[in-house]
Amino acid sequence: MLLSYLRLFQMKFSLEQRRILAETIANIGIVWFGGGVVAPVFSAKNLPEIIIPGVWGLTLTIISITFSMFIVRKKR
Repeated sequence: MLLSYLRLFQMKFSLEQRRILAETIANIGIVWFGGGVVAPVFSAKNLPEIIIPGVWGLTLTIISITFSMFIVRKKR
């Protein structure tokens, strides 16, 4: 499976394809934020049930958004 991801980086994508891929990854980041940060606030019964998923959700959100910006950055 890792090998298939490495091949993804070797492929040449058009600007439109990179934009769509970046948008998809950014949407995954938004879902991580909603599921990991917002949802526990409404469903958790104690503080650790809010903090632990919140930290994971925020971390994965930042990683996803950063990766999507990396995909569409201008090449010089």
